[in-house]
Amino acid sequence: MKKVLKFFAYPLSIMLSAAVNAALLALSSVAAVSFMQAASMLIYIFLCGIILSKIDDKKVKIASLAFTTILVLAGGIACAAAMSSGGDNAVWAGMIIFPFSTAAAGLFLQEHYLDTLYLTIFAVSSVLPVLISYLASLVFGLKKKKLKSVLITVMVLICIGSSVSGIMTITEIAKDSIYEDGEFYNAFYDMNGNKYASNEEVPYYDRDGNVYYQTYNHPVEEYSDEWFSYVGEMTDENGNEYDVSDFYVYADGYVFMDKDDSVEIRDDINEDTITDWAYVDKDGNICGQVLGVSYTRDGEPYFGMGDEYKNK
Repeated sequence: MKKVLKFFAYPLSIMLSAAVNAALLALSSVAAVSFMQAASMLIYIFLCGIILSKIDDKKVKIASLAFTTILVLAGGIACAAAMSSGGDNAVWAGMIIFPFSTAAAGLFLQEHYLDTLYLTIFAVSSVLPVLISYLASLVFGLKKKKLKSVLITVMVLICIGSSVSGIMTITEIAKDSIYEDGEFYNAFYDMNGNKYASNEEVPYYDRDGNVYYQTYNHPVEEYSDEWFSYVGEMTDENGNEYDVSDFYVYADGYVFMDKDDSVEIRDDINEDTITDWAYVDKDGNICGQVLGVSYTRDGEPYFGMGDEYKNK
């Protein structure tokens, strides 16, 4: 009976990582993304490693290792197969059950996301928990106390480093987010760096002191022809509405309304150049359409592509 308990204690401890990560996800998706690897590392090294080191019977240890390796590899292959079929649930399952596989595949193969090569690396690296815990068990089983103390200290530092990395991640996410109901949501900024919960709250300033908001005051039937083409309007502080396509933004963040249709397409860049800073006003100042522009936390306007052309 004791041998059976020892045999199953190790694979069950490996599975505990998935349960803890699922709990983190239930708490917050950002918390899960930030701390899944740190939590898993702690479990693999100090729980799984110690449990494995306590199995004195060599045959039981080898059998437990082999069983766990086959189990996690089969799980990794199954998860990769599910991810290949698409769906966010499969991707989240992969992150929860195999956080190091997700990290390993994503670290080296970001441009191959969810293709055959990515999924192959994901599946193969699903055995990393076994490798990590096995190496940790060797450390815990060392007879030389000084060497053992040094290596345990190194493992502690690795876990601390992983936790610090998670804290840095969640701190960075928080800078550009609004925290509400246990979740972080993308924040929006104005040209002064003020943070808002939605784009409709963001004020757009012109150089005459006028303030506009991008609004959606005329809801249309969902999925109708009008729904696909409706992009909202610009509304001033007095409730006057204007066509959003008449508004442009300068590189310094100020907007203006092209009342006389004087804005022209730039002729100083190649027509194949991908940029939204593709216009000039009547004085030759570079600008882009307000529709699609956002501000960074520093108040810099950006579109996401071709922003290097806003000043040249």
